[in-house]
Amino acid sequence: MVRGFIPIFCQIADRMIGKIKSHDEWEKEVDIIHFTERCTISMILASSFNVYPDDMKNTDQQIDDVAKATKT
Repeated sequence: MVRGFIPIFCQIADRMIGKIKSHDEWEKEVDIIHFTERCTISMILASSFNVYPDDMKNTDQQIDDVAKATKT
């Protein structure tokens, strides 16, 4: 089980790092909770449901929708 999760973790973590790098570098602060939350949702979708960010259309919007749904 762990061997199956590690590649997913690495792929999603790399995606999160890319998102942070593309974030406006002139901003003084980065909301790491925002990025970590979305990374965690992506890992759950990939490891539990075999749904990867690259497989979805409007990935960011769908992940935002899941994040909002889990907060209510």
